[in-house]
Amino acid sequence: MTSSASPAFEELVGQAGWLRRLARGLMSDADRAEDVVQDTLVAAWKHPPERDRDVRPWLARVVRRRAEDVRRSERRRSQREDEASR
Repeated sequence: MTSSASPAFEELVGQAGWLRRLARGLMSDADRAEDVVQDTLVAAWKHPPERDRDVRPWLARVVRRRAEDVRRSERRRSQREDEASR
């Protein structure tokens, strides 16, 4: 799935510590933050950025988007549960 024009997956995984710190700052739950990091690494593996792109800003954008998706999903689930309990 990766090409020679993409950063090596090992290079992307090498950013995991930094990604974890960013995700923990975005998420209130450490387990959810870890899920966001894992989802980000899967996305990077499936659709890596071009080699000529700086990897960190790209990964940061993916983490932020995934964190927002998780928060939105949790809000919607909470709303559904509230409505169902009435």
